[in-house]
Amino acid sequence: MIFAAGLGSRLKPHTNRIPKALVEVSGKPLLLLAIEYLKKHGVTEAIINIHHFGEQIIEYCSKNNFGIDIYFSDERNQLLDTGGGLKKASEWLSGSEPFIVVNADIITNVNIQDMFKHHKQNGNVVTLAVRDRDSSRKLMFNDGNELCAWKNTITNEVIKVNNTFQNTFEYAFSGLHVISPSILIDFPSQETFSIIKFYLGAAKKYKIGGYVHNDGYWFDVGTPDKLFAAEQYLQNVI
Repeated sequence: MIFAAGLGSRLKPHTNRIPKALVEVSGKPLLLLAIEYLKKHGVTEAIINIHHFGEQIIEYCSKNNFGIDIYFSDERNQLLDTGGGLKKASEWLSGSEPFIVVNADIITNVNIQDMFKHHKQNGNVVTLAVRDRDSSRKLMFNDGNELCAWKNTITNEVIKVNNTFQNTFEYAFSGLHVISPSILIDFPSQETFSIIKFYLGAAKKYKIGGYVHNDGYWFDVGTPDKLFAAEQYLQNVI
């Protein structure tokens, strides 16, 4: 699944007339980069959630043959946040095999196949790609690499999974998940909710682990400055 429903408010003026997913980096829309990235790692089907200028995403996909099957989860009537977006699309995601979720506004060369293998070998129900980088929000993992807390590094607010954790390691979330469908049955009844907050509650029941990727590149292109930085770095890469 590709999260592409965001308003792109931080990326104005680029998103005044187009959705964030169609903003270009080195001549390619972010959505195309995400699809090419997933396809490179063997993905054959993708669900894209849409909201802001969603009709433009549908039109763009209808005019291009990406070599994979594309479906749309339509949130144009109501933006559902990350958890709600995943819940709405869950009819496509149920089954026995884990699935991948990626934010449309990240650009990375994380090895998804290796992350997928890590997910299965460690018996995780959710695996989150994480990186040692500056961020105002960190995920905390114990020495068993299991999610145990969330931390706001500015206010020092900490939300714990439980009260018995030590030897913790802090990482920033990279906007890439591998999820086993068994967790979908525990989604809350409300339509709109944060997937990270859901994970913090679900970690009391399910094994939610981290996949650390400090090598290679990773960019969040959510602001004009970050978009420019990514383009400068990637102009000879993609």
